[in-house]
Amino acid sequence: MASLEDGLCAQDKLVRILQSHWGRPVGYKLALTSAPVQQRFGVDHPIRGVIFENTVRLRSGAEVPARFGAQPIIESDFLVRVRDAGINTAGRDHLAILRHLDQVIPYIELADVPLTGNPDAANLAAVNAGARLGVLGTPIPVEATEEFARRLGAMAVTMTDDTGRQLARLPGTAVLGHPLNAVAFLAEDLAKAGRRLEAGQLLSIAGFSPLITPEAGRTRTGPLPPGWSAALSARITRALAEEAEPIPGAIAAVRAVAAAGIPVACASNSARAELAAKLARLGLAAVFGPRRVLSFEDVARPKPAGDLYRAAAAACGADPAGCVVVEDSLLGVRAGLAAGCRVLGLARETEAAILAGLGAEPFAEMAALPALLGLEAR
Repeated sequence: MASLEDGLCAQDKLVRILQSHWGRPVGYKLALTSAPVQQRFGVDHPIRGVIFENTVRLRSGAEVPARFGAQPIIESDFLVRVRDAGINTAGRDHLAILRHLDQVIPYIELADVPLTGNPDAANLAAVNAGARLGVLGTPIPVEATEEFARRLGAMAVTMTDDTGRQLARLPGTAVLGHPLNAVAFLAEDLAKAGRRLEAGQLLSIAGFSPLITPEAGRTRTGPLPPGWSAALSARITRALAEEAEPIPGAIAAVRAVAAAGIPVACASNSARAELAAKLARLGLAAVFGPRRVLSFEDVARPKPAGDLYRAAAAACGADPAGCVVVEDSLLGVRAGLAAGCRVLGLARETEAAILAGLGAEPFAEMAALPALLGLEAR
């Protein structure tokens, strides 16, 4: 590529091709957000790429093949979600930017950079800045306050492996001086190209670790910065109490099982307060009762260990082998199987083939649950 403009032109053509495989574009990513990396690629600013619907479907606990790309790499990252189009005119004022964002999301980027030798920024732009996959953590509601902006800059983002070894640790200021500066840069860069950010778009704005080569069978974790957990749980609890929505058909299915005289329990990796808020919002608290609602706080080991589902079976007065677990996550499927239960896997955000590969019995919609349990024949 002769210039960065050539690289972006090639990127536009590649994006049109990738849409047929990875779904519609749902946002943007920034690469080269630190001065040392910019110097390596011969520029003094970040470059952008496009992220797609199917590349941000993975959630915490997801399993991905180590060779998910031609040149796969892992990087701790950070997403923000656009609240409204006012972000395009927010300028560089951090408080003004926060007013037009509604979530920040911990994120592990799984990039693919199919380049060899000493590539420059133009070639990196041409391959869509390496955008491929990513694993999303629990969203954090944005607060449009000076304190929230300060905490974003002061946070330390850490990546560890499954042995607890720290792989990287960087402050929020490592990204253009502050993560929100990256949002401002992206809005300005898109404006130069005649484009605008839109409500609901996801923006991958930071790289907080060196590029790490994935290893088969290993786990990488990008935990929340210290001090965020309690505040995050409180915000999540408030949001769930006001906004939690059921999976289609789930409430009727749970009520049908309970009405048939079958004991039901709820076992979740959520905190107690979050779980109580969800069940109260959905009108299911009385269906389970106080003794058959179990949080990760009630057991020694959360999912994917089998402790939660063994405890749930005990709460129902049943042997785990006689219980059926209904799950839609990989961690949950593993937990149910580890407990010795039969596991039905709802293929909602995880493909049926993946659920079946773990040992679950996949099904497509919650409305089918009573029939799967043989209740319609009664």
